Amino acid sequence: MGIWGWIGNMIRAPRGRLSLGVLLGTAVLYAFISHSGDPEVLRGAAIAFGFQLACWAGSMILIIYRNPYPELRVSDPGLLYLFWCALYLILPSIFWLLGAAIPWAEYVTHDLAVELLWMHGVFIACLIGGYLAARPTEGVPVRVDVGRLPSGWVLFLVPLVPLAVEVFFRMASGGGILPDRTYGENWFDLYEGVQASRGAGGLGYVWTQILSKTIYYPILIQGVGLGLIMAQFFGKKRFQAGTLIFIGAVILAMILLGSGARSGYIMVFLVGLILADLLTGPIPWRYLLVALVAGLAVFEFLGLYRAYRDLPFNVALSDTLEHYLSSDIPVLGEFTAMFSKEALVLQYVRDSGGIEGVNYLYQQFLALFPSQLIPVKMTWITTGDLASRELLGASYFAGGGVAGAMIGDCYRFAGTIGAPLMATLLGAVTGWTQRWLMSRSVPTGKTNLLRVALWACFLGWAFGIIRSDLNGLLVLLLYSCLLPLLLLTILLPMGKGKIRTWIVPLTRLAL
Repeated sequence: MGIWGWIGNMIRAPRGRLSLGVLLGTAVLYAFISHSGDPEVLRGAAIAFGFQLACWAGSMILIIYRNPYPELRVSDPGLLYLFWCALYLILPSIFWLLGAAIPWAEYVTHDLAVELLWMHGVFIACLIGGYLAARPTEGVPVRVDVGRLPSGWVLFLVPLVPLAVEVFFRMASGGGILPDRTYGENWFDLYEGVQASRGAGGLGYVWTQILSKTIYYPILIQGVGLGLIMAQFFGKKRFQAGTLIFIGAVILAMILLGSGARSGYIMVFLVGLILADLLTGPIPWRYLLVALVAGLAVFEFLGLYRAYRDLPFNVALSDTLEHYLSSDIPVLGEFTAMFSKEALVLQYVRDSGGIEGVNYLYQQFLALFPSQLIPVKMTWITTGDLASRELLGASYFAGGGVAGAMIGDCYRFAGTIGAPLMATLLGAVTGWTQRWLMSRSVPTGKTNLLRVALWACFLGWAFGIIRSDLNGLLVLLLYSCLLPLLLLTILLPMGKGKIRTWIVPLTRLAL
């Protein structure tokens, strides 16, 4: 039996054996870091790092024992949160302890790093604790008859029309199938458009702000369509590995042919995967683990390639490979950079005395409304903007930016105590949202396909719990869950045939 088969057996093991595997795995990791890390660094950080790992392992064991299914599933919110915490919180700290290169490492002092390790552990434990306390009661999951599901091809293909039109006109004007502009150039053009709209004001700027809140609609629609397609294949046990390969190839093509943004197209895959798992799961972990390893490698590579894609393809590929394999580039910079951003924000708050308390909370809520209604919004600065201004310098004022850091937001909110307070709130909001969309039961027939799809859209954004702020979660709830639910609940009953399938009780679609 190969390594993937062994891992698959562990995941399918009874709860006790799986929990033991988690404990042994984290113990081995801690022993390895303790042996391989810089002794000077470990002297003050070993206990804090052990606490961080213990909080993650303990949270995972809680998820295992509170799991309503016979085995872990990719659609479990707690599991998704722990996955992103591992990438954005634990992985950077491992790199730092080993002395590996991380972006903007000059901002990470030893004292700040140790404090962050403690905060990471508390954040992880309280995030999962808040979710488990608020999540729905356990119910018997409904396995859907895929033959009764609406087709997902229209939802999946229609959002591709603008991209297809863009490629057509690019080729018709003498260009190639691949874009001749870098991701940065496209981003700066978009920023200039937003600034022009802000300067003009009026209804045009109101519309720009609305678009900024709904820009992910095509991505979410496409993800739901993909989920229905995947459910058809996995529900019938056909072409499962081939399905994931095909989907990966399509998403790769969209990234290469489009603007170069990665997170949006990754959300298509995540929403689709989660929805398929909710409807016909569990999706086999042997496929998911292979897709994870391959996906991280491709994700990292494309982050470099998009800076060279204005060059001929062979030149761009060669330059990207040379850059990718160079020893001076930080590995997995999307994730490891989080440590530096967190340290920067902590130092900024300390130097400025900028713990904001209740002001932080009401700013997060008021940011939902247009600037014309609340002009003071223009003076507020998000954690992402704060980090971008310091890290990017002049490039920030031209439109450059980096993602936010929730741990930094926690510290801006209430200092060190902000981590448990904000994490508990975020976890509880997730649990309450699951109760609302899934009708107070982990998915039973008391919900319908529309609500399950919106819940999958919510979970597809799970990485935002770490790299966004509270306002990002509020925008998601209002614009991607509540408003679509209200509007579609009115419109869908007017349809015929399988259109009405979206709003019938899920039990009527069950096997």
